[in-house]
Amino acid sequence: MFVCVALTELGLSKVHALFLAFPALPNSSLKVLEHITDLWREIELLVKEGVAEIVGVADLDKTQLEELYEWASVKPKVDQVNLAHCCTIPEVSASDWIARWIAAILSVT
Repeated sequence: MFVCVALTELGLSKVHALFLAFPALPNSSLKVLEHITDLWREIELLVKEGVAEIVGVADLDKTQLEELYEWASVKPKVDQVNLAHCCTIPEVSASDWIARWIAAILSVT
């Protein structure tokens, strides 16, 4: 897999975080899993083998992220959102964000 080749070239045995940025996928009414299932299964193997500690995604919309999260056995722990191309983020107080963040961390540990 491309990650192992990159690690070899860099003289490393593992990475702490692996982020997957997807090219423009068909609109979210189509299932994102139809396009990334094989890739995500390989990523799950990297996590299970200890090559990658955590994985995250970038450039998935809310529906696509939910679909991946429900299906995957290794859940993405980070979601990078491009605010310029994404959505309207509702205003939430800092204390609410902190409470959600802590709850999310506690749910994965």
